[in-house]
Amino acid sequence: MQRQLFEAGRHRGHDPLGYRSVRDAAGHLVHPRQLEIVPEEAAIVRRVWHELATRSIAEVADLLNREGVPHRGAWTRDGVKDILRRGRMYLGFVIEKRGRDERPGQHEPILSAAEYGATMAAIAARTRVGNKPAPFRHYVLRGLATCSCGTRMRGEAHVQRGTEIRYYRCPTLGCRARRAPAELVEGEVLTAIAQAILPSEVIDAARAELRRRLAVPQVAVSGRQRARLLTRLEQLKKQHGWGDISDADYQRERDVVRVALADLPDDDRVRSFDAYRTRLLELPDAIAAASPARREELATAWSMSGARPGRIVVMERNDFRAGAPKGIRTPDLHLERVAS
Repeated sequence: MQRQLFEAGRHRGHDPLGYRSVRDAAGHLVHPRQLEIVPEEAAIVRRVWHELATRSIAEVADLLNREGVPHRGAWTRDGVKDILRRGRMYLGFVIEKRGRDERPGQHEPILSAAEYGATMAAIAARTRVGNKPAPFRHYVLRGLATCSCGTRMRGEAHVQRGTEIRYYRCPTLGCRARRAPAELVEGEVLTAIAQAILPSEVIDAARAELRRRLAVPQVAVSGRQRARLLTRLEQLKKQHGWGDISDADYQRERDVVRVALADLPDDDRVRSFDAYRTRLLELPDAIAAASPARREELATAWSMSGARPGRIVVMERNDFRAGAPKGIRTPDLHLERVAS
């Protein structure tokens, strides 16, 4: 029913300032409902609308109260804001879903298009547009951060005057643990991951040892061996396809050949080693430039990298960092990554 009234351009709800519902001689509402303008109230609506072009909502309310402009009680910010919010209605439209949908109304407009446009343009010109908070916030330790009481912590954000601060908080009633600033906790985890690499001299020594081992046997000899082993793999595949050998025999023989291939020297291994070495050394810069989503994936992978999946415990520590009562630690990375 309400939707039908909206589509027909009929007003729903109580009479807004400036209008009243048409009634018959007996004082009963006329159906279908129709609004008519109340001249003295319409003049007030126009006055308020014109004042809003140069004054704030609070200033307009204060001005109207000082001048004794009649209203249904004292003028308040909400009363002035209601007129501003109904601007499209005073322009001759019926509104639904807080202005997301509208239809031409059956009532006579109080404001002209020029009056409406001038005030809205003036308000937009003096409105300071701030950074809106992201509709979806990334928490690097989502599902990993655990309170010292054993409960998985939740991410929450406080937004005030355009400033957003993220926290990890324990949802357990009665837990006395304080909120942990997300930037502090996440920063310590990412720093630990970035520093969890071998010193460059150790990597260089490992590379030299790899080259030494690859030098025996000679490359030419290993090349002939590689060719024979690859041929053997092809033969095994054909024999298995023809049914000359069983599945178990084929898998066993194939694995033996693959192990022999893996033991042969290969210059590609040195190149692969150098590629991994470069990635490790560039890890701190890569983490700093990573998106929040990628950092979340990295923290999850790091927590799962041990012998058993782990969790990161956020706990009270006064000696963790100057001025920072919250911390996380592990036995070897100064963070606590505990196996689940």
